Amino acid sequence: MMRSSGRFWKKQGFTSLSRGRHHGPIKYIRSQLVTPFFADTHNVGDHDHCCFYYLMRLRTGKQSVTLNLSEVEEFHWFSKSELTREGIPEDIRHICGLALGSAAQY
Repeated sequence: MMRSSGRFWKKQGFTSLSRGRHHGPIKYIRSQLVTPFFADTHNVGDHDHCCFYYLMRLRTGKQSVTLNLSEVEEFHWFSKSELTREGIPEDIRHICGLALGSAAQY
C-alpha cells in the first residue's frame, strides 16, 4: 500500500480524472476532495487496511512515471488482456475492470 498526498501527485505532474460531489450546503465546504472510483477495507492479519483507488493521468504527454521501488512490496503492470491470465487474483481483476470502465469515460 502506498501513501500519498495531493501535493505529491501534483509535483509528479498528475491531475485527477474526477472530482467529488458536494453533499452539503456549499457555504460550509472549504475545499472539495477528489472522490475515489473505488474504496475497500481488507484484513492483513493483525489489522485492517483501507484503500482508496483513484484514476490519474499525466498533465502532458511529455512526462513519465518513475516508481520508487523502495516504497513498494509488490508491483505489476497488466494489460487488459493479461487480466484474464491464470494467477491474477479476483479482486485485482475486479478493481482493474472498474478502472478501465471508468477511464473510458474520459
